[in-house]
Amino acid sequence: MTRRRWYRAEWRASVNDIARRLKAMGFQDGGFDGFVLEQTRENYISGSYYERLSRVERIVDPFGRESVFERLEYRRSEFLIADAYYGLEIVNPNKSVHRLISRLIEVADYRLSLHPASVDPLAWAIACSELVGERYKIETILLADVALEGNATATISVKGGEDALAASRSVLNGRSGKTEKVQIRFAGRLGRALFNANGMVVTSADPSGPIMASARSALLSGAGNGM
Repeated sequence: MTRRRWYRAEWRASVNDIARRLKAMGFQDGGFDGFVLEQTRENYISGSYYERLSRVERIVDPFGRESVFERLEYRRSEFLIADAYYGLEIVNPNKSVHRLISRLIEVADYRLSLHPASVDPLAWAIACSELVGERYKIETILLADVALEGNATATISVKGGEDALAASRSVLNGRSGKTEKVQIRFAGRLGRALFNANGMVVTSADPSGPIMASARSALLSGAGNGM
């Protein structure tokens, strides 16, 4: 599975300035963390943040002799910085994502304004699907904060059937609620994609294929904005 998450980012610096600062904080042999840039263009940067993690393990054999080993791990976080409303894209967010964001704020001289995305996943999913250009079906819609009687709310998953969208509308039937997730199944071998209100897409499809590229283009063109 491939996951990508977008953030609203105001860098208050040019892409070239950011690239220069990232290079100055590049990952060095024997270092603990740093950046490696892969592509730099006029309006975007793609690269990776590496974090070196070490831990000591002690093993005692049946005769009571102790051996000490240092185990190293290099954790990689891929990212893309763009001169756009959603100016930060993180690929497969892992446990180092908070460290990555902290270092990016440092790169931006603490002037980076960063906010989690808040999008309409249904509008985003439909716009992406139209860009992909293949037949698709809305398989699942997750509704949250659906108003019930007595000030109660519910989270409802609508899935299966011929038309999950029409079914979700009949569930709401004039009641307030919001769409949290939408899952699309594409025809052929493209597979499925899950669109989240927090600006994340999860798919089992080829990450270099049309789904992720279309999800990015749809989001950057404004699809789903204004939740």
